[in-house]
Amino acid sequence: MSDDETPPAPETAEQQNRELLEKIFASVEKTRKMFLWTIVLSVITFLLPLLGLAIAIPYFLDTYVSALSTQLGL
Repeated sequence: MSDDETPPAPETAEQQNRELLEKIFASVEKTRKMFLWTIVLSVITFLLPLLGLAIAIPYFLDTYVSALSTQLGL
């Protein structure tokens, strides 16, 4: 800022600050939503295979034990 320039009026500076704050808020909201969906997808990606294993392991164990008992003649 040179000596011959006048500082902006307080109303103008306040309006500029308000506009910048609104832009920052919009950016923060987008980031928050992105983090939220990242967490949701991470939880789903972790829990679905875990649920599948909880269902599949007993089935495979039952099949394995019945085949083993047939082999051993129990």
